[in-house]
Amino acid sequence: MREVLRLRAFRIYSACIFVSFVGNLAYLAAAAWIVLEMTGQVWAVPALFLVSAVPGIAFAPVVASLAERMDRRRLLIIIDGASGVVVLMAPIADIFGLLAPWQIFVQEFVVAFGGTLFFTTSRAFLREIVPTGLLLPANSVMVGVF
Repeated sequence: MREVLRLRAFRIYSACIFVSFVGNLAYLAAAAWIVLEMTGQVWAVPALFLVSAVPGIAFAPVVASLAERMDRRRLLIIIDGASGVVVLMAPIADIFGLLAPWQIFVQEFVVAFGGTLFFTTSRAFLREIVPTGLLLPANSVMVGVF
């Protein structure tokens, strides 16, 4: 395991994946809180979590083939950037008094779809920065990150 941690590219990669993952979790917690505050309905929170799970279940096979066909580095950057833009739409809509609970649900679906694509692509990208002989320890480290 120490050998894989000596790879500068892997250390940068795993730190970036960790930051992205923490950001996604913080967003989901904030979205759940916002939905609860807006609706006052406790059922809205598990409904949001259910919406969050649908893209991973429904689109994983399609996403995997997309991740294999595109430039993975560019795809990871695009996905994270697009997710950031989507997440920023809620506060902007709220500033103008246009935010509704259904928008948070749609936003969560889109962000979760991006997360599914990001997770799959990031796993495929690992093969590009780690030598084949170190893939097992690299995957072990990444299980701890994700």
